[in-house]
Amino acid sequence: MPQQTDTEALRNSLTREVTNDAYAISSQIFKGQEPDVARVSNDQVDERYRQAFLKNDRGYLQQEAVRDPVQFLASMDRLGVTMPPGQEITPDPKLPAGAKANVPLPKPPESATQTTYQQFSQVPSLPLPQPAPAPVPASLPPVSAPGPQLAAPPVAMPPPPGVIPAMAEGGVVTQPTVALIGEQGPEAVVPLSQPPLTDVTSGNYPGNAPAGNAAFDAARPQPGDIQNYIDQAARARGIDPATAMTVAYFEGGRDPRNPNQPAFSDPAVRGTFPTGSSWWPFQLHYGGAGYQQYGNVAGLGNEFTQATGYQPGDPAAWRASVDFALDTALKRGWYPTWYGSKPGGITQWQGIPRQA
Repeated sequence: MPQQTDTEALRNSLTREVTNDAYAISSQIFKGQEPDVARVSNDQVDERYRQAFLKNDRGYLQQEAVRDPVQFLASMDRLGVTMPPGQEITPDPKLPAGAKANVPLPKPPESATQTTYQQFSQVPSLPLPQPAPAPVPASLPPVSAPGPQLAAPPVAMPPPPGVIPAMAEGGVVTQPTVALIGEQGPEAVVPLSQPPLTDVTSGNYPGNAPAGNAAFDAARPQPGDIQNYIDQAARARGIDPATAMTVAYFEGGRDPRNPNQPAFSDPAVRGTFPTGSSWWPFQLHYGGAGYQQYGNVAGLGNEFTQATGYQPGDPAAWRASVDFALDTALKRGWYPTWYGSKPGGITQWQGIPRQA
């Protein structure tokens, strides 16, 4: 057998001490129902080993021989069991000088011991730690009744400078944006902050309300109402609304005196010519008898005032002027009644149902 150094002998001794007293240490820290194995009698140890021999439990016997060779050899002697030649268990080597055998372990403090319980119901319930309360502001806003929770649409990230964003996957636009729409199929563009366009063809349509609680003013339409009215009035007559809108755009949709003003902002844009003056989205012309102050050529404006009583340039007459113009288009077509149809590329009976 090779000679052990003092360090190896001390290490082996400490290992044996911990192995031999493991049950004693655990019984002090965890006081359970099992008896202290280190304090069982020799008869009990012998009986355990004898039963292991009868059951041919070699694993348990080998484990015990490794755990406590001294105890195992002593029990084997009492049972009259001898190890096969060449498999004898070497007794523990002597401790090196300065080492103390069987040094008693100090008793652990009460705070290090853990109480065990026979049943789960005996375990006392401990209060769970509660988070610190959040500070309460001096005043709280009123809480409204919860409404249905709608998923927010994805917000489109701003594209790099000079890149037109594509909206095929949807998005939200919060400022004036040039975007690519319909590149992968039909899409819908719906305003989020403005109410739906008013049904301006209804007789109850009052126009736009000034600030405060002032009365509604039919002469001040809301942005988009003129286009909306032309669209609905054309559809009501079976006229293609895009064709009607194009003619109106090149007639009175723009104000030559205010080129930076958005189209269809003024309900009574005035056009002045040597032959007379015209007003409203479809530029109904005045001149001739009774209107010589404007020019010497009579036009649709003369007929409009005779039929409705509206005076030239009255901004409140813009809706009636659209109805009169579209009714006239059904009878006469676009050209030559409206010269604005030429720059718009509209032929005389284009988009009019009776000539389809």
